[in-house]
Amino acid sequence: MKDEHVQIFVALNLKNKQIIIVEVTEYSNINNLLDCIRNRQNHRYNSVMRKPEETSAINEQWKPRSRFIRFIRKANMVKAENTFHDENDVTFIPIEDAAFPWTHRNEREGKGL
Repeated sequence: MKDEHVQIFVALNLKNKQIIIVEVTEYSNINNLLDCIRNRQNHRYNSVMRKPEETSAINEQWKPRSRFIRFIRKANMVKAENTFHDENDVTFIPIEDAAFPWTHRNEREGKGL
């Protein structure tokens, strides 16, 4: 499934031998994305995860240690987090916060962090 509204990136955490699948979507309705996440072992991620192995960037020690990070609209955070609250390999980040990092910095400084 090719979708120009969902960008997928692969990041490798060399220290912890983790494959991190990063998705960025601008969709306001994330139901299809949530379905993809539920079926992540049988979905498009298999082809994405094969590439680092085919190029010998990783080996079999990496496979069980993958994580999935999704940048989604802030308005969808509660629904997404509630859907996957028991799954520690899935993380959601509001795209608005990532796109405007100074808001995080200002908030942290305001709280003395």
